[in-house]
Amino acid sequence: MYAKCGCLDDARILFDKIPLKDMVTWTTLIAAYSQHDRPLYALLLFSNMLSFSLFPNQFTLSSLLKASVALTNTPYIHFYGTQLHAFCFKCGFHSNVYVGSSLSDMYARYCCMDEAHLIFDALHTKNKVSWNALIAGYAWKGPS
Repeated sequence: MYAKCGCLDDARILFDKIPLKDMVTWTTLIAAYSQHDRPLYALLLFSNMLSFSLFPNQFTLSSLLKASVALTNTPYIHFYGTQLHAFCFKCGFHSNVYVGSSLSDMYARYCCMDEAHLIFDALHTKNKVSWNALIAGYAWKGPS
C-alpha cells in the first residue's frame, strides 16, 4: 500500500522489517522504485535480491528494464539495459511477451531500432504493448 501511494521511504522501512521476503515482496518494491523515478534504487534492490538466491520473474525483469531506461543522468544508461538483456536471455525470459515488450521499448528509447525490431520479431506472442513499443520507437527515431 505504501508503495502504491508513492510513500517509498515508508515502504522500504516496512520491507526491511519483513523477516521472510518472497518474490512478490521484492517485485513490489522494485516496481514501485521504477514507477516513482527511483531507478537506481530498483537496480540496487535487484542486486540485493540476487544475493538471497531468489530468481526474478517476468514482472521483476520488466520493472528493471523500465528502470534502466530511466537512468538518464548516467553515462552507463546503455550498460545497465544491455546487462539486463543478457540476464533475461540467460534466464530464458527474452521471448516472454512482458519482458520482450520491455526490451523492445528499452532499445527503442536508446534509438537502437534494429535491436528493438529483433527483440520484437523473436517474441512468440505479440500483444498491444509489444506492438506499441515498436511503433512508438519508429515514431521517435524512424528506421535505422
